Amino acid sequence: MKNFFSILFICMSLFFLASCDDPIEEEIPHDLDYENVEFKGTLEFNLFDVDQYEIVSYSGNDENLILPDTYNNTPITKIGDGAFQNNNIIQLKIGKYVREISQFAFANNSIVDLIIPSNVDVIGDNAFLNNPLLSIIVLGEKIRFNDRWEYIGFPQDLVQWP
Repeated sequence: MKNFFSILFICMSLFFLASCDDPIEEEIPHDLDYENVEFKGTLEFNLFDVDQYEIVSYSGNDENLILPDTYNNTPITKIGDGAFQNNNIIQLKIGKYVREISQFAFANNSIVDLIIPSNVDVIGDNAFLNNPLLSIIVLGEKIRFNDRWEYIGFPQDLVQWP
């Protein structure tokens, strides 16, 4: 009987969690453009395809960084090598069009909690190296990063799937 109630409690909890809205939709503003975001620094961009921008560098002191979705009304789909390395970023929200986070992109920061959106397909080696991560939530298909967790820069035991 005790096992029945334990299983019932777990099932009810899972049902409740599954019925909640996707947290990434609430936390990241849609169609946030660089010109409309207040940064305590500057971003540099590179147009690497006809219709895609890459963030190549950041200078500033934003502890709570919300990355824009677009630049000049064009999607930002990539975060370049070491673009945000060696800053004091504590909280990070990744733009909704970002598909690739390159190597060392956010290395040596102070990021504690991290959400990897489902649109991110590639994370380079050491992208999150030397961050005091306490929780990591990966949205979407979890298998896309299998066998890469330590190379990315965070331990697999912290990774959570909603």
